[in-house]
Amino acid sequence: MDKLAKQTKIIRHDTRHILSTIASLAESGDMQAILDFTDIAGQKPVMPETFHYCTDALIDTTLCFYLKSAEESGIVLQTSVTIPDKLPVDSAGLAICFANALGNAIESCEKLPKEKRKIIFHCIGNPKLMFEIENPQPDRITFGRNGLPRLPESGMEAHIRSIVAFCEEYDAFYSFTSENGWFKV
Repeated sequence: MDKLAKQTKIIRHDTRHILSTIASLAESGDMQAILDFTDIAGQKPVMPETFHYCTDALIDTTLCFYLKSAEESGIVLQTSVTIPDKLPVDSAGLAICFANALGNAIESCEKLPKEKRKIIFHCIGNPKLMFEIENPQPDRITFGRNGLPRLPESGMEAHIRSIVAFCEEYDAFYSFTSENGWFKV
């Protein structure tokens, strides 16, 4: 969205210059120059298309926010996201689940040197809604008897508790693994 705002600002700035040039040409009375200039200047500016991950506004906004935040943190993204129009769960709950999983992945990646920052995010809607997020993990992760990850810092555990609560509410399967320096939800 920031990119779109910047481009809009540039277009407004350029438009002022175009109008000034047309005014100058009008004062000189050179009608052919005005027509030639307006033909060139009147071409539609190239505007980026806003990318959408799904039709649900809440989930789409959440994904756009967190994935843009990851990019701004220098994190390489590998995404494959297909979310159905009709969701089998509450969209607000799913958006919070995505926010927690992506927020955790971003926080973990930000602890790493830029060249090691990467998030892999896959989501499918068929045959069931499923998603998986992988990221390199800078800290050693231990797992409790309940199979849930624990870290010395409480931030990750809060993310995990929220994801688990969402999954339990919808009787959904969840899994957390840590292998070869990668954490997977």
